[in-house]
Formats: sequence, structure tokens, C-alpha cells
Amino acid sequence: MKKLLIVTFLGLLTACSILGTTYSGNTIADNTLKSDVEQYLGKLFFYDTSCRVSSIHTEIDKVVFQPDGVTPKASYETWTATGCDQTRKFNVQMVADKNGETDITVGMKP
Repeated sequence: MKKLLIVTFLGLLTACSILGTTYSGNTIADNTLKSDVEQYLGKLFFYDTSCRVSSIHTEIDKVVFQPDGVTPKASYETWTATGCDQTRKFNVQMVADKNGETDITVGMKP
């Protein structure tokens, strides 16, 4: 009986995304930047679906590099969010500013 309760509880945690969003795919974003993007994306997803994001798949569409040819200046990506058996795609732009921070733009794809 204890095993059944534990399995049921873990299933509920996973279904409710209490354990956090899972990621797959490729992105230039580190964990901090992923979290920042997810905040914006999650709000748009919730407003459109009334659900929370449970997983995100990331794809790099284009990267523009600084003159050194190594450091990214901007990244244009497609992030696909899923939750409650619903999926939405988002355009995500991350652009480095002169202060060493990153400006983020998130918009829903048509």
C-alpha cells in the first residue's frame, strides 16, 4: 500500500509540474537565462491555455556572433512549450547589451 501511495504522489507531482519544467533540445541560454525566458513564456502560455508549462523543447534558428567570432551577440530560437496536452511555439530572441546583460523578447508564433 505504501508503494502505491508513493507512486501515486510522484505521479501527481509530475503531472502538476511541481518538480519543474523539463528541457530538451539546443539553446545558447544557461540555466539563469532559461529561467528568465521561461517566466515570460510561461505567462503567455498560461494566458492562452490556462495551463502551466511542463516541458520545453528548444531549437536554435540563428546565432549572430561578436567580432571575436566566438561570443554570441544574439540568438534567435524557437521554444516549444507543452502542458495539459497542449503545445504552443514561441519566438525567443536573446540579445547581449553593452552592460553584459541579455535583453529577452518572447512572442507566440502564429
